Amino acid sequence: MLNKTINIIKKYPVRSLLVALVVVFAIYVISDPSIISSFNQGLSDGAAGR
Repeated sequence: MLNKTINIIKKYPVRSLLVALVVVFAIYVISDPSIISSFNQGLSDGAAGR
């Protein structure tokens, strides 16, 4: 199982990195939902500040 995963990572290094980032971000958001509201707040502040 681990060898299969390593082979996939060797074949698609960039895609694997992106998937890993998305997974980590998803876990982070699930464990701390308030990050989404602060992120949205930052986006709306940035849009209004222009």
